[in-house]
Amino acid sequence: MPWDVELLSDRCLAPLPGGWLARTADGLVALDAGLLCPPPLIVEDYGDEAWRDAVPALHTSPDGRYAAVVNDYGNLGVVVDLASGEVVLSLDRDHVHTATTTPFPIAFLPGDRVVAATGVCRLDVIDLGTGAVLTERDTEFDEYHGRLTASPCGRWFVDHRWLWQPDGAPAVVDVDEWVRSGGEPEGTYLAFRDYPWDQPVAWLSSGVVAVQRTRERHPTIDSVEIYDVERHLSAGPPVGLVPGVAGPMWAYDRTLYVVGEAGLEIWDPLRGALVGLVEEFWPVAHRDGVFAELRDGWLYSFSVD
Repeated sequence: MPWDVELLSDRCLAPLPGGWLARTADGLVALDAGLLCPPPLIVEDYGDEAWRDAVPALHTSPDGRYAAVVNDYGNLGVVVDLASGEVVLSLDRDHVHTATTTPFPIAFLPGDRVVAATGVCRLDVIDLGTGAVLTERDTEFDEYHGRLTASPCGRWFVDHRWLWQPDGAPAVVDVDEWVRSGGEPEGTYLAFRDYPWDQPVAWLSSGVVAVQRTRERHPTIDSVEIYDVERHLSAGPPVGLVPGVAGPMWAYDRTLYVVGEAGLEIWDPLRGALVGLVEEFWPVAHRDGVFAELRDGWLYSFSVD
């Protein structure tokens, strides 16, 4: 369908219940609803200090109440209440070099909560309704947080962190255990990899997660490893390996959907096989089995169901 908006980047389309939200130069625009709020001013230009340029990005809470307007590979972000257009939370990683290595760490959780970067090596869980920080503590954590991907039930999230010298170290964190403990979100590491970090992650179910490219077995080929989170906490190794997977990735109904060169690839992780392809369709957002791409003033979508 026609939708005459221009995204600030291909990371600036996000799902709403039954629709989509775009981050544009004019502000946050909802399909069929128009402008919801003017653009929060988040401009970052660190010149030669930065290892890469910041990229505008957008996230939405599952219920569509909140939007996170952030800069991937940058320091700054805000959370906006879409009903009022008010900024309810401002965030700053406060360190140029390390921030410019990863997407902004943020993920929405059930109960109007969000987990997000609040410092150079710090994550917190924050109640957006009250503004309360649920993880207040003194911290000496020395690992750098990356993309956060919450499980469908909200119990877990994968933190695609990295540490010197430099290893990718995706770790799974139990949110309730972390809040109860009052300590750091150390979690349980899924793998350690020389250099690769910022790799795609997708939850196949509330307790099974897929992570692309790990060091231990196949350091040079495209692949995805499957982890049963609760089993991994005690047994360690992944429960499956699917070679040939590379690109932005989502999961729906225990199936992987991967943006490849030819279009949207459909992978069966149990069979370890590519089972379908939507040619010349390269989506940038997903909602409940519906994938969307915004191109040249048109919104293209593909529904699995």
